[in-house]
Amino acid sequence: MMDFSVKPLIELQVSDLQSHAVWASYYEPDDLEELVALGYERLDCVRKLEAINLSDEYVFPLPRSASGARFKYLYLVISAQTPHGHSLFGYRTSQALCLFVGERKFFFNPNLPDRFFQQSRLLSETLGSHDVFPMKLTYAAAWKPTELFKSP
Repeated sequence: MMDFSVKPLIELQVSDLQSHAVWASYYEPDDLEELVALGYERLDCVRKLEAINLSDEYVFPLPRSASGARFKYLYLVISAQTPHGHSLFGYRTSQALCLFVGERKFFFNPNLPDRFFQQSRLLSETLGSHDVFPMKLTYAAAWKPTELFKSP
């Protein structure tokens, strides 16, 4: 059996992403079945998930083989390359992207264009590059092929 642990999503750091290429959060009872199928002990998962009140604000690391798992919120670790050659590290979940630059996190969701453009501006200023999109994303767990992430 694999050890199951949880961590607040907001506390994820680059070192966590370097240790585990796939993360997820609990959303529905089927997620418990998915964890058991991946080799986690049911009772251990239940105890730890109940201790956080089944909150989706916590994430848990998964094995690389879980990159295609059917969790509502699956976080896939990526490396991103900007048009000007900056290499960044972060994660992708559904359509959203989080990138780390030092201790700072930048969040991009095409469904929230105002916030997307605000974060783009901040990232551009931080990197000293005018254009940060489109970015070439490469997935650490290699479930998805390399793809371009563009502004809305």
